Amino acid sequence: VARYQPANEEEMYQIMNLLDPVLRTNNTAAVLAIVKSFLLLTARPDGTVKPGEAVATDMQISVVQRVKAPLVTMVTGGIPEMVYTLLKHIDALVTLCPGVFDDEYRHFYVRISDPTNVKYLRVPLLAKLVCPANASDIVAELGEYVTGSDRILSRLAIRALSRIACHDHGGEGCVDAIVGLLVEFLDIGISHVGSESAGALKDVLRRHSRHRASIAPILPRAIKFVTEPSGRASVIWLLGETGDVVQEAPYALEKLIGVYETLDATVKIALLTATLKLFFKRPPECQAMLGKLLKLATDDVSSQDLHDRALLYHRLLISPNLPPQTAELVINGSSVVVAGAHTAFTEEEHTEENAALMKEFNTLSIIYGKVGNQFIDEAYQVPFVRMEATMVAESPMEQVATAVQPLSDALAATTLAGAVPQPAPPVVEETDLLGFFDEPATTAPTPSPPTTTLTLVPYTLSGDDYQTIWGKQTQPTLSTSLSFTSLPPSTVEVETALTKTKICTMASGELPTEFKFFLYGKDGEGNVFLVQAVIVKAALPTPMTIEIKVKGDSDGLDATAKADQFLELMRS
Repeated sequence: VARYQPANEEEMYQIMNLLDPVLRTNNTAAVLAIVKSFLLLTARPDGTVKPGEAVATDMQISVVQRVKAPLVTMVTGGIPEMVYTLLKHIDALVTLCPGVFDDEYRHFYVRISDPTNVKYLRVPLLAKLVCPANASDIVAELGEYVTGSDRILSRLAIRALSRIACHDHGGEGCVDAIVGLLVEFLDIGISHVGSESAGALKDVLRRHSRHRASIAPILPRAIKFVTEPSGRASVIWLLGETGDVVQEAPYALEKLIGVYETLDATVKIALLTATLKLFFKRPPECQAMLGKLLKLATDDVSSQDLHDRALLYHRLLISPNLPPQTAELVINGSSVVVAGAHTAFTEEEHTEENAALMKEFNTLSIIYGKVGNQFIDEAYQVPFVRMEATMVAESPMEQVATAVQPLSDALAATTLAGAVPQPAPPVVEETDLLGFFDEPATTAPTPSPPTTTLTLVPYTLSGDDYQTIWGKQTQPTLSTSLSFTSLPPSTVEVETALTKTKICTMASGELPTEFKFFLYGKDGEGNVFLVQAVIVKAALPTPMTIEIKVKGDSDGLDATAKADQFLELMRS
């Protein structure tokens, strides 16, 4: 069903209505398969997303709203392995359709009984569910996770708070509350909490420059106890940005220059850039320390990046052809505020990747967060190819029915009667081979028997092979029609009659106006026969249109003659 392209919107709704009851089952695999089918049925026809365009269509948003309740119910009461898989898929749906799951945020709180992998997945998901109605509850919940004993969970909670503040989805006052929490965490005295909070404040300041005054006072003290290189580099960056309002900023950096040799390369680069920024804001206090730092950095060969930056900055400052304002513009040019409402950072923009990932919904791609060709060797890749629109009317595999009948069902048989093949469906005299009439019926003229009798052999064909063979032949070998003297009660009677002649059924089903059959067989010479048959629910005699395609490897194969023989076998 996921690979099938409906002929029109009406057929798409029929398919979705038939599959909708499956969402009430407690089988996770079935529900996720239905969600994938719904998403692909309602996707854009060309499958592409233009820049700035929403990934989800309006119909897909409606689909996600419909499947929300079953998915949340399963997350609430499933085993950890199943919950992890569901959370991964819900995360993908939240990215596809922001706002749909916001009212169910309490179901994604961390539970004490959750294993760590589930806990670590719930926290980033909470940040994506923030809206003005639930922002205060989610921020308070994340704040509780920060001071816990689990260091990874603490870091994830702080990053989640930073994401909420940067995206500004929490409404009025939300960013102020988060900045206040992060400043408290920076001064809490716990190394990993302070380090992660510094990085979070760095991102928040890039997005909301108005909070410089709230962040600045704590920085000189924070640099003393934040020991992790990434956290210390973030504090130094913040000092460089807020040096005009922090009186102690030059002196705090000067102490670090005194222990330059003990610093990590990341910290050295941040120290060099921050000192230069302070120099342009407060030259008298920073001139001597900047000269000393440039001498140390240009002589430092432990980091090529640091060495090249120091040379570049030094040449900018001493160049006789460049005014000081040019050097200031180059160095301070990185201090760009990310402006605009609900603007994300560039590294978070993955519109095309998300669209490609949704095509592989309900696969390991969602678990890994990568499309299949990024983690599966080419030899083992099975490309997911949807049917071409031109094949909709003759696709053998993806027709929708209320049920597919198994080949092993042993039910009452019925016999087919037919007319001589003609280019267009002929008017066929009524034939009572099934014995449905009380009075003898007039028998249709019997066609002349074929020169060679066709005998089929037992044969099994996979669905993918069936579709591949059918798709390679653009035109059927034979198109004709048969007729029934009465309408079969279901597809089973027809299948059972055909099974006696070793004609196998790949798929069958009943639609409101017709029965559909996809049949196949193989003769002793190795020729493969594929058939698409449609019985229209109309006035008697009931017409059955047939298209036959023949595939053979032998030279000089008369495919038309073989198709005629196969048709005679169906009549028998």
